[in-house]
Amino acid sequence: MKKITLILSFIALGTTIKAQNNIELTGTYGLSVNGSIDNYYGQIDMEDAATYGGNLSVEAKDLTWVEFTYNRSETQFAGILYKVLFNEEISGNMVMENYQIGGVREFKDGKVKPFSFFKLGVARYYGEGKNRFDSWRFSANLGLGAKIFFNDIIGIRLQTSLLMPMTIDGVGIYAGAGSGGVSSGGGATFYVPIVHWDLSGGLIFRISN
Repeated sequence: MKKITLILSFIALGTTIKAQNNIELTGTYGLSVNGSIDNYYGQIDMEDAATYGGNLSVEAKDLTWVEFTYNRSETQFAGILYKVLFNEEISGNMVMENYQIGGVREFKDGKVKPFSFFKLGVARYYGEGKNRFDSWRFSANLGLGAKIFFNDIIGIRLQTSLLMPMTIDGVGIYAGAGSGGVSSGGGATFYVPIVHWDLSGGLIFRISN
């Protein structure tokens, strides 16, 4: 599933690039303010850490962009896993990676361009050594920021966002018949086990055809 999601994202973005003129490449660096995960498996605290990556943005129409984002953060964790007979203390190094695609909406044109964005994708958490693990989750990213251009090519981007990996908690399907006829449906519930608050900035390089 995770590989299919990434492939479809690249295909969608590649198709958009062929049809549009303006492209922005942005390298980013910032701080990820991490929290803790507390559920029936245990409690894990994550240290705040630097985050870095980049954006590939393609103008879909005036003030609206399609954007693919990759970012990475390396941090440390410590916590407790709940066991039947005794609890186990764990700690180690963790790497977080995010692959997302979504929309960016600028509020106005000009040298300073405030914007908001919403993206969906996958988040990967993995660690090495004694506590080895590799976990993928669907994720959402919601944020605000501003682009400040010095000329038609070079600018800077400042933004803040909430990155939310999601875990599906349950899925249900129902069907039935009654006086009103036959009905069917389904639903799913999910919860956000942790929220990362990112503060970042970077250099924009804009290509116009």
